[in-house]
Amino acid sequence: NSGRSGEERAMTPQRVVGICRAVACSISSLKGNKATSPNQDRALCASLAGGAVGLLAVMDGHGESGHTVAEVVCQALPKLVLRQLAQVARGKSAAEAHQSGAPRELLPQSAGAS
Repeated sequence: NSGRSGEERAMTPQRVVGICRAVACSISSLKGNKATSPNQDRALCASLAGGAVGLLAVMDGHGESGHTVAEVVCQALPKLVLRQLAQVARGKSAAEAHQSGAPRELLPQSAGAS
C-alpha cells in the first residue's frame, strides 16, 4: 500500500479511456437511484499473459459495502488469474494449484472433479 487515498490512486477518466481504446474495450455504468449510495458497479477488461488471456468481468455491488467488495474483486481478480496461469506454466497440475490456494473457479474444468 502506497499510503495514498483511493482518490489519489484512481485513474483519471482519460487514462481509463486510453486503456479501453488500446484493448478495444468499452465500459459504461449507471449509478443507482439512492442519492446516499455510491455507484457500486465495477468492470474489468484486461489482456493478461502477453495477450494469451482476455479477462472481462462485471462486479455488481449490493448492500452497504457493495462498492468496496466490487472494488476489491476488481483489483484482486487479475492477480489471482495471473498467479494461476504462472502455476500452470510451471507445470503444476490443477490439483496442486488448487491445494496451493487457487480458487476452484479459476482452475481448468477438469480440476473441479475432486
